[in-house]
Amino acid sequence: MPSARRSVYDNDMILSPRHRNVLLLWVLVASMAVPFISAAMSATDSLRAVIRNKDFYVAKREARIATLKRELSGRDISPDSMYCLNERIGEEYRKFQIDSAIAYSRKCIAIAEKYGWTDRIIASSLRLAMFYTQCSCFLEAQKLIDDIDPDRLDPSLRNLYYQAASQLWSFYSVSARYADRPGVNLNDSVAKYTEAGSFSHRMSEASRMILSDSVEAERRFGKLFAVVPDSTFDYAILAHQYAVAQQYWGNREKARHYYTLSAIADFVNANRETASLQALADMLYEENRIPEALLYTQSIVDDIDASGISFRSSDSYSSHSIMSRAYRAEEKRAHRNLVIFLAVTGVGAVVLMVLVAYVWVQMRRTLRIKRELDKTNAELHELNDRLNSTNISLNDKNIQLRESNSIKQHYIAQFFDICFSYINKMEQNQNALYKLAVAKSYGELHDRLRSVAFIEEELDELYRRFDAVFLRLYPTFVTEFNALLRDDEKVRLKGDGLNKELRIYALLRLGISDSARIAGFLRCSTSTVYNYRTRMRNRSAVNRDDFETMIMKISASYDL
Repeated sequence: MPSARRSVYDNDMILSPRHRNVLLLWVLVASMAVPFISAAMSATDSLRAVIRNKDFYVAKREARIATLKRELSGRDISPDSMYCLNERIGEEYRKFQIDSAIAYSRKCIAIAEKYGWTDRIIASSLRLAMFYTQCSCFLEAQKLIDDIDPDRLDPSLRNLYYQAASQLWSFYSVSARYADRPGVNLNDSVAKYTEAGSFSHRMSEASRMILSDSVEAERRFGKLFAVVPDSTFDYAILAHQYAVAQQYWGNREKARHYYTLSAIADFVNANRETASLQALADMLYEENRIPEALLYTQSIVDDIDASGISFRSSDSYSSHSIMSRAYRAEEKRAHRNLVIFLAVTGVGAVVLMVLVAYVWVQMRRTLRIKRELDKTNAELHELNDRLNSTNISLNDKNIQLRESNSIKQHYIAQFFDICFSYINKMEQNQNALYKLAVAKSYGELHDRLRSVAFIEEELDELYRRFDAVFLRLYPTFVTEFNALLRDDEKVRLKGDGLNKELRIYALLRLGISDSARIAGFLRCSTSTVYNYRTRMRNRSAVNRDDFETMIMKISASYDL
């Protein structure tokens, strides 16, 4: 055994009450949180989590060992209790810190020799041999085993003897990479002296079925999983052996899953002999998942350095070295790819900047053109509005001109017709008066000259003809006029012509707005015309100030 490695036994960890209470509180809180964290994660994520929290599980185990040491340091402790406590502390150190396990096993041997406990001397020597094999002290282990005659041992010690012998040759074959594994036949002897129904016996039976009967092996492993609690030492062993079986049967994914569960149980129990983690790392390396595999091998190397369990160190260090080189090569390749990517990205960025600058210039130019177009469009829009306004005004003027022309044409024709009619009537009247004068019928002549019947008839004829011409020009005048009045104020005509009120507004629609001219035409006073207009505005259904304006909008007919 290398003497340079410091034993914990030589410098026992004794915590002050204050630090011990803080540590126990931390362990309690973290142990309550871990199940919830594990339940929420996949097996791989849970493994990464427990690796990150490795120090917590180590502290938990150290706290358990410290508790046993305090019991050992108590007063009035019996030799039997002292032996049992040293044995328990050695077992706690077995897969945690092998130097301390060896030291406490030696102490057990010393106590047993002091009190002449032969069976305990043998048991402690066999356990010490098993501890020696863990740190690759195979010669020391073989010497201890060779000094014991198995035929003189009782069954329980025989089982321990064959376990130590089997472990010696198994670990030696792993350390020396000896493929034939000369101690493999000792497994039958171990099984023979193992208590029937115990976990070790049932595990041995299930493992022996792997090569011969996979269905029966599955059944036996299933029964073991049903009774072995999760995250225990036994569960780590069971999951590892089941993963080995699955790997042998070709179920790679299932093997990976159970290797992961076994490794999680190892970390939770601060077990630094992690064969499952090494198997996982090898599988990941085969899949070219170098960073994750390197994380696992680094943890394995750290555990070897911390625990002194070195029988697998050759393979572990070699594997870690290979993966480290592969990781560095991957890093170099990634770095080279990154440099290429950055170079391409840099060139692309320059091109992009040029394109952005070009686009920016084009956008500025487009914006300037857009502003000019907007300005031109605004000017065109304004000009279009003015043209529309002018067109509307011209259209109104054209309508007025057409209306005026139509009125003029019609009234000129009527004017000539009336004039000729008046000339004929005046000629007839003159002839009649001349005859009366020649006949010296002065009384009748006097009566004819004083009579207004002729004038009244002619006025009636004039108004009749005016109404007829106007209604021909404005056939909807009466209807539209009434539409501007309230329902109870509408004008109702007795004949085909217009009444005096409508004639006033008819003249107004023809453009004669002067009340004096309207009064002259209708042979009435100006005040009468004013009163008629005022009264009609008061009867309107629209704003009285807009009434006459609305009258002027009554349209004429052009089908004359």
